Amino acid sequence: HALAAGELDYAARLVEQNALPMILSGELTTLLGWIEKVEIQATDRPWLSIFYAWALVHTGQQDNAEVLVDKVEQSILRMAVPGDVKEINGHISAIRAQIAAYRWDGINAIKLGQQALEKLSESNLPVRSFAVLVVGSALFLIGNLESATRFLAEARRIGKAAGNYHVAVLSTFMLANIQADQGKLHQAEETYREALQMATNPTGQHLPVASR
Repeated sequence: HALAAGELDYAARLVEQNALPMILSGELTTLLGWIEKVEIQATDRPWLSIFYAWALVHTGQQDNAEVLVDKVEQSILRMAVPGDVKEINGHISAIRAQIAAYRWDGINAIKLGQQALEKLSESNLPVRSFAVLVVGSALFLIGNLESATRFLAEARRIGKAAGNYHVAVLSTFMLANIQADQGKLHQAEETYREALQMATNPTGQHLPVASR
């Protein structure tokens, strides 16, 4: 049934509170289902729009995510609490960096990822880890293996600290790829094993990121 205005507001708040943990745990289909029920609220709620854009990016809907962050910048951001504006802009840069990386645009991915790191608060480890991973991946893409290794190692560290196993596993896997390319085969084998161990829960099941 259609939700009343008060119910919509309450439901939107619940989505905002739970969105980032759901993104980190890979519950993207569930999150998108929740957001669709309160989507009408997104035009007045910058954070709801931001988390919607993250969910779209991580489900391969880059064009839709780009349209949404454009709307946030052009109009929805005016609804934000002033103290949240810089952090929201950090999210926007991180989302745009992710979109650039998916489009194999390494130069813009690096630039946008670094912009995100300048804007995001130091305590926002989950989103900072996404930005660091994108920069590291883009550096790998353009062949700067030394800098890529440094950023990917940092992404792994922050990802673990933040409980962002999506980032921790992908960065570790990419570090192993670099080691293999450099002929460090024994080290690469150990690093691949570490990535697989992180991508497996205590019951022996693979986390969603393991299929990437």
